[in-house]
Amino acid sequence: MKTTFNCPCCQSDNWFRLGQHFYQRVTKKFQVNNNASLKLRHEILFNVWFPNEEKVILTSLYCENCGFMCYSPRPTSFDLQAKYQYLSERENIGTLINPTPRAIKLDEYREEFMNRVISRHHNVESQKVLDVGGGDGRLLRPFLNAGCQCYVVDFNPSPHPGVERIGSTLDDMPAGTLFDILICSHVLEHVSDPGIFLRQLSSVLSEKGVVYIEVPLEIWKDIHIHNHPVTHINFFTVDSLKNALTLNGLKPLSIQSKLSPYNGRYKRVAWTVASATDVEMPLSRVSSIATKKLIDPGPITKITRRVENLWIKKVLNSSL
Repeated sequence: MKTTFNCPCCQSDNWFRLGQHFYQRVTKKFQVNNNASLKLRHEILFNVWFPNEEKVILTSLYCENCGFMCYSPRPTSFDLQAKYQYLSERENIGTLINPTPRAIKLDEYREEFMNRVISRHHNVESQKVLDVGGGDGRLLRPFLNAGCQCYVVDFNPSPHPGVERIGSTLDDMPAGTLFDILICSHVLEHVSDPGIFLRQLSSVLSEKGVVYIEVPLEIWKDIHIHNHPVTHINFFTVDSLKNALTLNGLKPLSIQSKLSPYNGRYKRVAWTVASATDVEMPLSRVSSIATKKLIDPGPITKITRRVENLWIKKVLNSSL
């Protein structure tokens, strides 16, 4: 774990310390809630990341240059590798957690939306497509139907029929391999160095290729890691995602926020379709204003969020 590090998106060391989150090795919370998933992630925090500690304090930070948020101590790539090794031995990672008919239908909506917005910028027939961190690669079904060669890199060892697994990470790919379309859905929030990861994506795109990226929007007054301290380690707004792209070799062709299903529930997400570029935005042109507005929201923003939360709970997720 790292306690000293620069922003992995813009390389600035201009951090603002926001809040502290406390965790105890011995707790009754997960026994009361009977939540096996939360209990497993609590084990990772203390058995894998902090094996000699009885109490852990994580400090939330935001970059005052680009608006990126994370926490300290920050897991390294080695820590994340250990996390996924621990998870893979105990659950089927990268699969639909709650495969109800509704969850399956919402999964189909996700893949259809992704296919539709990519098709606005790139042909989606008979292309070479890679899903980076896509679990079993099931979201590639529309591309399989369009005659594409479909591949996945993920720790999940059992790919969807018709999808070829190349390895666990991008580092496992043969040198010089290029793809016409990359999918990176709900992955960027998990990686140890988002800037390096985005440059890797750029490097494996064909000349006119595009990448679809989707991340959850989880910043509201702070980062919400009280029950999920090891699930996500990177936190974005639409603006800070755009900053991360343009500072690391990618040009957004479309970028927006929306309410989108993930694992059977609707959540706030940001999505983008981007292409590789040699032109990178100067650091002086990025801003953290959008993050600051979510950390210290005004009254209108609070009311809007409250109404939207009710809509998500009472309408979109009411049948769960």
